[in-house]
Amino acid sequence: MIEGRCGGLSLGESSYLVDRIHADRTPPDALIYLVPDEAGFYSFPVWVDHQDSRNTIHKRFSIGEAEPVQDGLAKAWFKIGVP
Repeated sequence: MIEGRCGGLSLGESSYLVDRIHADRTPPDALIYLVPDEAGFYSFPVWVDHQDSRNTIHKRFSIGEAEPVQDGLAKAWFKIGVP
């Protein structure tokens, strides 16, 4: 018997595991995105170094307003950078 997790979808770290995914064949016209924002309330690890945690990179985000998918996608991308 195997105990513990064997893998899973998460948002950043395993403490942010996703419970459920719903696939919608017809995407909505607008979505709400997490947007990179240096003054944002939310901090997420975007690069985790399991060998040396000092090299783990965190970025700050804010929750944007609902907007058309293509506009929101363009604002949501960011470069991770080098630790």
